[in-house]
Amino acid sequence: MATLKVVASGLSIGIFSFLLSLFFFIAMLLSPFLYIVAILGLFIPTLAAGIRRLHDGGRSGWSLLWAFVPFGAFFILFWLVSEGNAKGEKYN
Repeated sequence: MATLKVVASGLSIGIFSFLLSLFFFIAMLLSPFLYIVAILGLFIPTLAAGIRRLHDGGRSGWSLLWAFVPFGAFFILFWLVSEGNAKGEKYN
């Protein structure tokens, strides 16, 4: 049963990502201004979600700066998908 949940959530995330990409592509073609507004409007919530997820794993939000180092994004991706800390004492 857990496998079905994982497949269903992965499929729904994939469909959502496709639709969001399609929206950004159409917005970029129709109006570059709308595209820039959409990107800037999603930047802060995405950054906040990444920081919260790193805090769940017991890491500082500053760890997102590893994205600017070659191959640093692989470390961030690993940290984001790893299991979180149940206690979460450090950043509450």
